[in-house]
Amino acid sequence: MRETYAPVVRMRYEKASGDPEKAKNARRHLGPEVQLGQWKFLWINLSRPVILLTHSLICFVLSLYMALIYGIYYLMFATFSGTYTIP
Repeated sequence: MRETYAPVVRMRYEKASGDPEKAKNARRHLGPEVQLGQWKFLWINLSRPVILLTHSLICFVLSLYMALIYGIYYLMFATFSGTYTIP
């Protein structure tokens, strides 16, 4: 598949152009590399799924459906093992 993320496509285009000025500034638009603290990094990476779940109706519905199916399977497997054992 071809890359579609605009900053990466632009960076590759500037590097392939052969212009040293453009190649030097290829990563400038991606922003500076920032070192995050451990808790800030954890907060960012754990809040993204929650935001996606609460702001996207289709993600919420699919997650609810999968949780229901998982619960039914869990109950079935827990129940049937006790049913077929010899006392």
